[in-house]
Parts: sequence; C-alpha cells; structure tokens
Amino acid sequence: MAKQVKSVGELDRLSGLSDPVLCHILSFLGTKDAVRISILSPRWRHLSASLSVFDIDECIFSVRHENRNNFKNFVDRLLYFPNQSSLKCFKASHFAFDGDYSRLYGWICAALLGGVNEIDISSDESLMLPPFLCTCRSLVTLKLDIYGDINLPSHICLPNLKTLHLSRFDLSDGSDFRLVSSCLVLEDLVLELVELPRNINFNIHSLSLKKLVLDFEGLIQEFRRDFNYVVVINAPNLIYFKYADLLAKGYRLSTMDFLVHAEIGIFRFDKEAAYDGNRELCAIDLLQAVYNVKSLCLTIEQAETIIQMPCEPLLSFHNVVELRIYKKFVDRQGTWVIEFLHCVPNLKTLHLVQVLQGAAERGIKPLPEKLTSIVPDIVKSVDLLDGLWGALGAISSWTYVLDGVTSTITLLISAVNPITKSITYGMIEGDLKSQFSTFTIQMDATQKIVGSTVHLTVSYVKLTEDVSTPQAQFDMGVQVITELGAYLAQA
Repeated sequence: MAKQVKSVGELDRLSGLSDPVLCHILSFLGTKDAVRISILSPRWRHLSASLSVFDIDECIFSVRHENRNNFKNFVDRLLYFPNQSSLKCFKASHFAFDGDYSRLYGWICAALLGGVNEIDISSDESLMLPPFLCTCRSLVTLKLDIYGDINLPSHICLPNLKTLHLSRFDLSDGSDFRLVSSCLVLEDLVLELVELPRNINFNIHSLSLKKLVLDFEGLIQEFRRDFNYVVVINAPNLIYFKYADLLAKGYRLSTMDFLVHAEIGIFRFDKEAAYDGNRELCAIDLLQAVYNVKSLCLTIEQAETIIQMPCEPLLSFHNVVELRIYKKFVDRQGTWVIEFLHCVPNLKTLHLVQVLQGAAERGIKPLPEKLTSIVPDIVKSVDLLDGLWGALGAISSWTYVLDGVTSTITLLISAVNPITKSITYGMIEGDLKSQFSTFTIQMDATQKIVGSTVHLTVSYVKLTEDVSTPQAQFDMGVQVITELGAYLAQA
C-alpha cells in the first residue's frame, strides 16, 4: 500500500486521495503514460502494479529491441504481483510476446486468476489457450483474433460474458455454437473471417443479443466459404446487425423490432460452383428480416438478378430514413437502385458509393504505393509488410528523402476510425528511432462540399533534450498530403 503524505504549504489534493482513486484516475490514461507518470512521486512509484487496464502493445513499440526482455520481466512482475487484484483489462498481440507463447499463456492465466474482466489477444499463429478461459466467471469481454485452429474444451460456461469477438478462427468443428450458447447474457457478438462448419445450419439463438456481426467477406476471395447451409438467427432484441457472405441456401431470422442499423452484404458465387436459381428468393428473405431498420447499408453483387422490378410489396422499409448503397463495377446498369428507392418511402438521406472492385487485376495500385509516382522526389519506396492497406494492424516500410538524406521508417496503423475519417500511424523501426522514443502520425479528414480538409498531427517523445523538433518531417508530411490532394482532384 502506498503511503499517504500530508501536504505542506499549498493544498495538495492528490496526496489526500486513496490508492484506488488514484488508480482509477490513471486508468483514463494509456498504459504507457500511466507507467511513466507513476515515477513523478515516491508515493505513486508502485501504483503501476495496480493499473486496471494493461495494454502491452501500447508499451512495446516504445521499447528498444535490446530492452524487450527486461520489459517482459516487468510484465511478469506486474501480473504476478501478490497484491494485484484490480486488473480489469489485459491486451496483447504477437508483437508483444515475440513468439514466446508459453509466457503469454502464463500472462493470461495470471490475469484470469486475478479476476480480469476483459481479455483481448491477437496472434498471427495458433495459440494454446488456458482451458479455464472458457469457464471464467469474471470475464465480461473476450476478444480473440487468432489465425488458425483453436481447441475449445468440452465444458464451456461464461455466465457474465457480454461481449464476444472472434476473428480468423477455424471453428469448423461447430465449437462456436457451443461458445455462444454458453453465454447467457451476451449482448455483443462479432464473428469475422471465421471458418464455420460446412453443410449444416448456422444457428445463433440469443435473447440478450443487441449487436451481431457476421462478416465473412474476406474468406470469399480465398474460396474458403461454403454456402450450402441455412442461416438461422433468433435474436429479437438486436439493435445492430451486420451480415456479409455468399448467398446462403436459406435464411430464417426472427423479427427484429428494435433494429436501428443494419449492414447487408451479399456476394456472388464462384463461377464454377453449382447455382440454384431459387436463391434470389433467399436474398429477399434476408432483406425482409430487417424491414424494421432505420439505417440500412447494402452491398449486393449482381443485384439486378436479386432485386427485380417491381420489388414491392415483397420489400418495404417504411422506417428507413438513411440508406447507403455500395455499388460494384459489375452492377453497371444501376436500375435496381432506382427500383429499390420505391421501397423506402420515408427516406431522408441517400449515399451512393462506387466500389473499385478487382483493382489489382486491372493494374490499379493501392494509394500508398502510388506515392512513389505522385511525389517521386520525396517517397522512394513503399512496401506492405503485414496486413492490408489502410487496415488496423497493417505494417508498412517507407523510404523517403528529406533534405537530401535518404531515410527509412516502419509504420504500424494503430488506430482507424471510419466514422471520424481518422487514421493513426506509429513508428516501429527506422532512422528516427535514434532521436525519438515514440513518433506518431495522425491524419483526420473533414468532408467539405467539394473535397476534404486533412488535419495532420505529429506526436513525439525526444530521447534527449538536444534533439530538434521534427518540423522538417511535419513540413514534408504537409507537402505529401498537398500533392496527393492535387492528384486526387484530377483523378
């Protein structure tokens, strides 16, 4: 227990606060900043061992490679600290544990035994997870983004789990259904790029669910999705529903009287696959299930064969006031859009978005790679090392010239907000590492009547006081954004 110190002279309100209150204040900071600020006072020195939120990734990128073992030892001491009982959230990815899976296993066990409320793990390889992860009564949020197989125990019981996000799993043994059914108070369920059982019904039954995301679009491109199944969803209290997949064999969805926002993506079949013409009617069944929604987003490939004239009275969305339609190049006619507008008589806002489909096949490069031709005197090369362009977690390597000197930097996309149109890059490696412990680039776009305004923010921490302010790097960023804007205006 940290010792409270009586203030002398001016009123010191912080010294009069208890440790739990101080830890609560620190929880509003990032993990890295909370640990840093704990050295400002002798009393606060040991408060970092009682942080309620511990995000290893947030710290690891500011730790030099040669010091990472020391950092892992620090994590060991923090998680195995005898008085550690206030941890609420534990987050880690493969960047944090560098392939040391046994260590990660121990960290997860320590967090679970400490009564953690949220676990967030991401890995590009299969992981061995503690069996009692699936029986932890304290867990409220569980987010697992793990590539490959995952073996769930036969007994699953998560009585207090409200949020469950699963990404990139192979759950073809049907264990996902057991996992969902074991969560009696589940409110938020996300399944993304998850390999599901083949040729059996996809069944989700939950009266407590308020948000449901079933996004398998990425698997379609790899021809890993099977479509000979029936989607059965009984979740009458949904507020948000997203579905993106090949058109299934059938849909049986409960009435969703409280639905506010729905995103429906229906994608075309493999040309070699057998096609049943009756499936167009299945798409109508899917759309009819969300008739009560207020905000609707549609992405439908070959929509002309699904939404035919007239589509009333089969489809009627009297509550829809906002409609967003993403159109693929294959839907060149667009007559289905005009016909569909008859189904939304109370519509107030319409967004039509043209999607560049098959850009790579047509020789269209991702925008970052085009910078070498847009600003060739500055950007010499851009290489994607991991992930997808513009996606959270993507890692890219850049070679650029500043003041006649060629430099390199490796950037990680640490935050993406499509609503505020914001993206944040954090430095992992590069020449700037010799001057700054952290270097972050954030871009925020504000939509105008014509074009957009981009706000550039550069945040950094100097290694020493004699390091110059990175004004030259900031000016270079402004120049690149300006040239890019001019290029897009002519496109």
